[in-house]
Amino acid sequence: MANNFLDDLGIDAATFEAAKDSTVTEAFEVLASGALPGTIESMVLYKNTFGGTNLKVDVKLDESERVLTYRADIGRTKKPTAEQVKNKQEGDINDGFVTRLKSIGLATNVDIATLKVGDATKVNSFGKECGGQFLLGCNGKPVIALVRHSVDTNKAEGEQYRDSNDIEGVTFKGSDDIDLFEAKIEKSANGTFGFKGYVKKAAANSSAPEASAEDKEKLAKMDF
Repeated sequence: MANNFLDDLGIDAATFEAAKDSTVTEAFEVLASGALPGTIESMVLYKNTFGGTNLKVDVKLDESERVLTYRADIGRTKKPTAEQVKNKQEGDINDGFVTRLKSIGLATNVDIATLKVGDATKVNSFGKECGGQFLLGCNGKPVIALVRHSVDTNKAEGEQYRDSNDIEGVTFKGSDDIDLFEAKIEKSANGTFGFKGYVKKAAANSSAPEASAEDKEKLAKMDF
C-alpha cells in the first residue's frame, strides 16, 4: 500500500482539512481607528540583533481576521549606561515592557506569572531573522484591540505602505481605556496617527554637505 504523501510531509488530516481552499487574498484596505474585538494570536520572546530580549504580540481581529501587532516590539531592558557596559551588566528593566505585559494580563484575565515558555520560532525584525520562543497562556483569549490607522509622514500621499494598521494596546470590555482611546481618536487628524517611518541613510544624507577636514578630525577624536 502506497504511503500517504501528507504523512511524508508531516501534515495530519485535521491540519489539511482546516487549511484555506485558496491562496488568493483580498486587496489590502486600511481599517479605521477604533476599539475592535479580537483574540491574542501569539506572544513571542526573541533575541534582537543586539542581543537584547524583545516581546512581540500578535492580535487577530474577530471580524476581518486581520492579524495586527504593536508598531514596535518592546525590549525587556533599557540601553545600558556607560557604567553598566564597563561592568558587563545589562540595562535596567524597561518600565514599558512591564506595563505591556501587565496590560495583556489584565485584558485576558491571565496571571502573567503563570505563562510558560513554548516551542522555538523565528521572528523577522528589521529584515533580519531572529530566534525566539512562544509564550503560552494567553493564546486565544478574547481582548479589545485598540487599533490605529497609522500614517507614515515620511511617505507622500498615495505612496505604497504609507497607511497601515497597528495596535496601541489591548484591554477588556468595559475598560476606561476604551473611552480614553476613542477620545484620542477624536482629537487626532481625521482619525489617523502620524509617525516618521524608516528612511534609508543614503537617501536621508544625499543632500547633506560634505564634512570639512577640520570637522572630520574633531569627529575622529571624539570618545563615544
